[in-house]
Amino acid sequence: MEDNDEMKSVNDENNKVINYMPNPHFSWNRPVDLSIDEEYQIQIAKDKSFKKIIRDERIKVVTRYIPVDHLEPSVYWWRVKRLKSGNWSDSIMMEVRIPENKYMIPKDSSAQKVTEIIKTAALNTPAIVYFEQGDYYFSSDDNVPMVSLENTRDLVIDGQNSKIILNGTLLDIKFSERITIKDLKISPSKPGYTLVRLVKKDIENKELFIKIEPGYDNDFNYYFNKEVSAGNFLAFMETDPLLYGKYKRYAFISSTKAASEKEDEDTGLYSIKPVDESVQKYIEVDDIAIATKYRKSWINLNNTKECTFSNITLTALPGAMCDGSNNSAKSYLKVRVVCENEGDFFGGHSAVENGRIGLWAEGCEFECLPDDGPAAQSFRMTISSADYSKNLIKINNHYFNREILAGCKVSLINIKEKSAVIDDVMDATKGTAQMEIVLNTKLSDLAENLNIHSESEWTGIYLYVDS
Repeated sequence: MEDNDEMKSVNDENNKVINYMPNPHFSWNRPVDLSIDEEYQIQIAKDKSFKKIIRDERIKVVTRYIPVDHLEPSVYWWRVKRLKSGNWSDSIMMEVRIPENKYMIPKDSSAQKVTEIIKTAALNTPAIVYFEQGDYYFSSDDNVPMVSLENTRDLVIDGQNSKIILNGTLLDIKFSERITIKDLKISPSKPGYTLVRLVKKDIENKELFIKIEPGYDNDFNYYFNKEVSAGNFLAFMETDPLLYGKYKRYAFISSTKAASEKEDEDTGLYSIKPVDESVQKYIEVDDIAIATKYRKSWINLNNTKECTFSNITLTALPGAMCDGSNNSAKSYLKVRVVCENEGDFFGGHSAVENGRIGLWAEGCEFECLPDDGPAAQSFRMTISSADYSKNLIKINNHYFNREILAGCKVSLINIKEKSAVIDDVMDATKGTAQMEIVLNTKLSDLAENLNIHSESEWTGIYLYVDS
């Protein structure tokens, strides 16, 4: 059959695969003549004749597929075809199994006990570790994860909807493959942010007085700590409801440049100084500000393949959901990132979109706003206009424009419609007042994914350099 050599599974030589992941990663060889508009159809069935099809999906560009809902233990057949050729690959039989080696973490287990059980399971894979349903409280040193795993394959950690209240990093996984972490709720022992209100300005003495908002953590010095060089800042927010969640321009105070001191134990009044007039002139009494402390993620992944997070809920954890590098085929399935309180400015996650290119994120819900992003290169820029005839967008010149170069990726976010896309920059020309950015994909196609209906609606769309 034409194209069969190209379309055979890259993880199967004998047309029979045993899989211990509840959300298997299906993959096939990339065609030599792959184009940017490539599209595939994949079918998964419970019979070889494909009369009992349980999944029938179309995939653009990428040569892999991960079902967002888990597959029950059973035997399946799957096949794939390029829509251009119209020919199906050979069908491949795959059996999804629950690992025979099962381990239970009893409720109220200590961190040491949990570590022992997970490490024992990692030495006896394929294995599955269950948390007995309940609440767990763990603490680890910032630089020493609670559980460290290396060279582990076919391990499932099933939280069974347990809640982990965590101080530090729970897992550090290296050089591992086919790891699934599912059905867990993660909350920090202390929220990653608190909300304050400006009650007084003193320009002459370069001082501000702020008060913690009711219902938020009163320990302001924890969030605004000069001893920690990164991830501690106070950002004043726009008061216009149409700009909800957006930083006030220039109204940003770093803990490396100013210090806080508690003025009144009973009222929770704090002073911050020095704060120059160059900042104070942009803020007013009664303005709201968010104080954020970024910490290391609850999990690190390095040099891993096919690691899946399924049905994970994070609450009030600023920063990236997963730290690490050199990972491939990572997937977020039904991951939720929620605020501590309804209406908070920050939910705590750097990603705000679902997508199948690069990181596979599907069925996810991110309550946070785009201002909650990582590192300088991802600070938000706003599109001022678009030109469909030239396939370019324009942004006003900004300090972070230097990060936008031909070949880099940018994220475009329509916060009103809660939609986003990622695309490649083909050219970037910086003028006197504006930068012109030519994208790889037609703006009209991007507009469809962003729920934009005209050129004028591009104004106000957010742009980040993808980190």
